[in-house]
Amino acid sequence: MAAGSWYTGAARIALEAAQRPVRNSSINSSQVLHWAARLIFMAAIAGALLNFHRGRSAAKTPRRVVSGKQDGALQFDWASHAFQPWRSQVWGVSLQAPEGWAPSEVFDRFTKRPIGGLTAYDVVALRSAKPRSVIALVRYESPQPLSWEEWQAAFRAPAPEPLTNSLRAEFGAGEVEFTSGQLQGRPALFANADGGVTFPMRGNYQVDMWRFRSVLIADGQRAFRLTCGADARQFDAVAAGFEKTLQSLSWQPETALKP
Repeated sequence: MAAGSWYTGAARIALEAAQRPVRNSSINSSQVLHWAARLIFMAAIAGALLNFHRGRSAAKTPRRVVSGKQDGALQFDWASHAFQPWRSQVWGVSLQAPEGWAPSEVFDRFTKRPIGGLTAYDVVALRSAKPRSVIALVRYESPQPLSWEEWQAAFRAPAPEPLTNSLRAEFGAGEVEFTSGQLQGRPALFANADGGVTFPMRGNYQVDMWRFRSVLIADGQRAFRLTCGADARQFDAVAAGFEKTLQSLSWQPETALKP
């Protein structure tokens, strides 16, 4: 409630009280006006304190980038920013995510989808509203064992139509830039891409351009893709943290509860 509303409400109550007929002969009109004046004074003090408190709160609130609109610089000190461990005992896969990105896990049967001759399952998604970003881990299952070269070829293949059946588009709907490398002693496929995203937030229907950084690892019939994505206008501020998360991805099939 605004301070003006406090004052106006108190004044109205006081005036109504002053205009009512005095039923108790022991209370005269001067006493009523006296208490009305005190009530108005107290309301004014409360309003002033409320405005003072709001001013202090606003001054302490860090300026951030929201929805890509520039309102001060979005900055992270990744050298000191805390990271939280996440692990799936079922699949023997783990990673380190920036503190503040909340994990959300779902059951396989709710996310199972066929794509490019494989079956994909969402394992976990870690989301942040400020900045608008998502860290997603996806599992892929092949009907038969594939070599690392075959896994790479499947995801590097040109995107067919429709894109919903494209493994390449799993990295992003736009142009995808691939780089081969190593991750935790495993061969890995890194990818950079862009794509339009509607961030899952109540009341938001706007499609924004996002930037994605991904890594794919595989062994036999199973592969995992870890993708870190953020609004393209905010990506540079979180790129270093995302890279640390990607490099932390570890898969130990021998520790998994499911073979």
